[in-house]
Amino acid sequence: MTRIRHPGPEKYPRVLVEASAPAAEFRLGLAGGQDLLTGLETALSARGVTSATVALAGGTLAPFTFVTGIADPTGFRIATHSEPVRLAGPVLLIAGAAIFGHDEDGARKTHCHAVLCDAEGRVRGGHVVAGGCMIGEEGLAVWVTPTGAAAFEVAFDDETNFPIFHPARAPRGSAAP
Repeated sequence: MTRIRHPGPEKYPRVLVEASAPAAEFRLGLAGGQDLLTGLETALSARGVTSATVALAGGTLAPFTFVTGIADPTGFRIATHSEPVRLAGPVLLIAGAAIFGHDEDGARKTHCHAVLCDAEGRVRGGHVVAGGCMIGEEGLAVWVTPTGAAAFEVAFDDETNFPIFHPARAPRGSAAP
């Protein structure tokens, strides 16, 4: 196995944990004709969910915009994002995984990766671009696991030189239903 050394000081331990009693998982339907990430954030917030992991599978999207990882030509990071790739669609969502939490300013934030089959039958995948992925008219089902008393909060990570999700305690009264 190759070990990648990031440019910043090594964080130890690299795996950070915030313990929480399990919260009840649930299935959520997202209506067609809306942006995937915006629709997901709105639906979760309406259910009182402040942080969660989300599994996605099946359904179509058109368009579908994503980025992949590339070597950072500046050396500021080991990797950065490619230019966005926009597929007109329809594309079939094979599977996806998302983290829902909050950014540095407390606004809703979702980080999602997905694998899909494009209109030519090729399997593609990457990081979903907010505002660039419209759910097909049949809608989409997702499976949500709220984090309970734990939360996902974005903070700048000195080791990777990226703002990334870190575990935190959820604000009192924010546990999911």
